[in-house]
Order: sequence, then structure tokens, then C-alpha cells
Amino acid sequence: MKELNVLNNRNVFALSTARFMPFLFCSLFLFVSSSVFSQAVMSKKTWIITDLLKEREDVTVLGNPEIIDSPYGYAVQFDGVDDGFLLEEMPLKDLSEFTIEMLIRFDRGGTEEQRYFHTGTVRQDRVLMEMRSDDDSWYLDGMFESKTKWVVLMDQELEHPLDKWYHIAFTVKDGEQTTFVNRKKELEGIVEFSPIVEGSTSIGVRQNKISWFKGAIYCIRITDSVIDPCEFMGFK
Repeated sequence: MKELNVLNNRNVFALSTARFMPFLFCSLFLFVSSSVFSQAVMSKKTWIITDLLKEREDVTVLGNPEIIDSPYGYAVQFDGVDDGFLLEEMPLKDLSEFTIEMLIRFDRGGTEEQRYFHTGTVRQDRVLMEMRSDDDSWYLDGMFESKTKWVVLMDQELEHPLDKWYHIAFTVKDGEQTTFVNRKKELEGIVEFSPIVEGSTSIGVRQNKISWFKGAIYCIRITDSVIDPCEFMGFK
């Protein structure tokens, strides 16, 4: 009798499993399909900064940025006086969310306030990535301005040594802003949000040619969604 019960139980289990398998297969298929679809529609734009030194009609080179070695390959060094790039392109057009990443080195000898990435318009509707520094350290300053509203993410207590390479990131989604240094979240805030619809981009300086950056940049990557820190570019 016990053996019969075991067989009956196995038959019931087998029948239940057979009925459940199509559902399991469909669920797995939808999960994989949605993951693949999400990756397929996600768009990433990467500027390797040395490429901007090549002759291009849409890029104006300011001063004399120099090519140097870096842990990632050839990078561009900015002198903090008059080196920079002006690009006709504005990669954040109509985006409701995005992630900006940079592999960057902040050097000694620059001014206290430096702007190294500015996209959008000269005033209002813009993203500014900045830093503040003293003789030995720097701290991050990220700002998204929408119309007449803005939030500045900056804290002097979050200092880092100069003359080292860093990965920095700035994310925005429907007005929620977050800054990261070496994948570690630093600050967050929120502002009334409207997507940027026009403008241009400057690297190494603000678009109105003030607050010059002293240091080096290997690359800038912009993703049209907010990505998890584990998905950030690798850094050394």
C-alpha cells in the first residue's frame, strides 16, 4: 500500500509539473525578452576626448590641449588657463533621464572654482559639472537647471585628494539628481524638471569661457537612462 501511495504521489507531482512547465517557460521567456529589449533600447554615447582633437567641423578647439598617457589610454590634459572644447552637439536633447560618467583627473594649481562639462544653454536649461578645490583636495559640484529652478549638489566635507584619477557620475530622472565618486553615492536632490530641448556642449570650461579646468579627461559617457553603479564604466 505504501508503494502505491508513493507512485500516486509521483504521478500527481509529474502531472502538476507538466501543467506548470508552460507557465514557467513563458515567464522565463518574457523575463529574458524584456531584459534583452531593455538593453537594446538603451543608448550610450561615448566621447574619447583625444578624438575631439581631430579636425571636425562640429568641434572648436580652444587653446592647446595636450595628449598624455593615462591608466586608460591616451587622455587630454587641460592647462586651467585657456584649454577646452566647444561642441555643436547637445546629447541630452528631450531626455527625461540620463547618466553622465567621466574618467577624470583633477590637478593641483588650478583656480578654486572649475567647470569641466557644460551642456544645454548658456543659462537655464543646462547641466553643469564642476568642482571646488584648495591646495590639496577637491569636492564635486553637480547642477541641473530647468527653466528658473535648480539644485546644486555640493558638500565641502566630501573631499578627495588632487592629482589622482576618478570615476564621477551624475544621474537625473524626472528631476531627481544624484552624484557619485568612484561608484559611491555622495549627494542627491530634486528639482522641478523639464527636458532640455536645445543648446550645445563645452568640455574643460563653461560655454561662456570662464572657470577653466586644470586636469585631464580620458572619456565622457552619456546613457539615456539612469543606470546602476554596478553598470558604470570601470576605473583604476
